[in-house]
Amino acid sequence: MILFSDIYAFGLIDRPPAGEPRPDPEQVEIAKDWLDRYATKATTYPPYITSYTLKHRCERSLSPFKSISNGAVIRALVDCGYTVRRTTPTSPNVDVKIKFRKEA
Repeated sequence: MILFSDIYAFGLIDRPPAGEPRPDPEQVEIAKDWLDRYATKATTYPPYITSYTLKHRCERSLSPFKSISNGAVIRALVDCGYTVRRTTPTSPNVDVKIKFRKEA
């Protein structure tokens, strides 16, 4: 289970160093808007789609370019009710049950 307390700007961190930043709320809102426009919930985990993949898809679709943190994408996914699981036990990334409405 993903806990909000584990989500940092970098992604999921079990034992964060002191001062590790949380996701920027503005970036979380941008990621939520992107999910609303381009994605929908699915019943399976598609191969090769992680929070880090979505971070880059989101960034590429923004004009002008804006950097979005991995943690902002994870927080947006959780807030929007997507099913996520940690990619590996120590990974900062999550897999997500997602499908795309259109290419971003």
